[in-house]
Amino acid sequence: MATAVSTAEGHDDDGYLHYYSFLVFFYLTLQMLLVNMFNQRTARRLAECKNSKLTRVIGLGLSRTGTSSFSLAMDILGYRAWHFTGISPDNMLDTHGFDCVSDLPHYRMAFSEADILPDAMYVLTVRDPEKWQKSLAAWCTRNWGWDIFHPSKPLPFLCPKYVDVIKRLLGISPPTKGTPRPPTNNPILRVLHRVVGVFNGITLNMIGSSPFSHINMMVHNVQHEYSEIFDGKIKEIMMNHRKRVEEIFKNHKDQLIIIDCTTRDKTDKEKWEILCMPLGIPVPNCAFPNESYEDLYYHQFSNLYYST
Repeated sequence: MATAVSTAEGHDDDGYLHYYSFLVFFYLTLQMLLVNMFNQRTARRLAECKNSKLTRVIGLGLSRTGTSSFSLAMDILGYRAWHFTGISPDNMLDTHGFDCVSDLPHYRMAFSEADILPDAMYVLTVRDPEKWQKSLAAWCTRNWGWDIFHPSKPLPFLCPKYVDVIKRLLGISPPTKGTPRPPTNNPILRVLHRVVGVFNGITLNMIGSSPFSHINMMVHNVQHEYSEIFDGKIKEIMMNHRKRVEEIFKNHKDQLIIIDCTTRDKTDKEKWEILCMPLGIPVPNCAFPNESYEDLYYHQFSNLYYST
């Protein structure tokens, strides 16, 4: 009996080993492809940055505080901006040819006064704690199937949004709200319409996250970054982060910009002024961006792929 149990446990161990080995292999392969595409454009970006008179900018805001909108705003202002990376900002600025980086989960956790670059400006994107908690909860559920209000529950194998795509492909669930109806009753064309729509959905989803919850958590470990979630102190994360950053910059206040990109209490012009005036940049005559991270990733990788 003991032997049978031991063998069964061995099979379980082998299964987990194969599962995680596959995830690591998949992630590393994807990482190499993206890094190769990223590095191909580095020389051009470095040359552009060398001749640029723009003040370098580093974002310190938490995820779900409008970091995608902020990154696109900097892009509109003429910056070579990059959103989300595990590479240190000084490396991104000096080695990879960007003059603005934001959404830096690994960096902002350990950021201290000693890390402040004398020739850079820092932007702290903030948000109402109640709205931030609601946005974070929806984001974690969509990308990881992780319920931040019950954080000890295990992650599912597939991201919920990919499960929805597969269900629509199989006809198990109806199209999502806003999905255009097939232009014909021809069954063949209807199938092709569905396949193309689902393929497009999967392709765009791949820009923002992988289909596998555990890979996404490896890339952006929210459970580690926001450990207060396990203590039920979700709203405090936002408030404590702002207090910490303001304390770090108490002797460098002229290098810190604090902006709420998500608020409706300020006009687009007022948001642009908060961002542009400390940077010495003219205020553009256009709407302030309201960008999702999925669309921003598509925009970033499109720029990498199509730029010469």
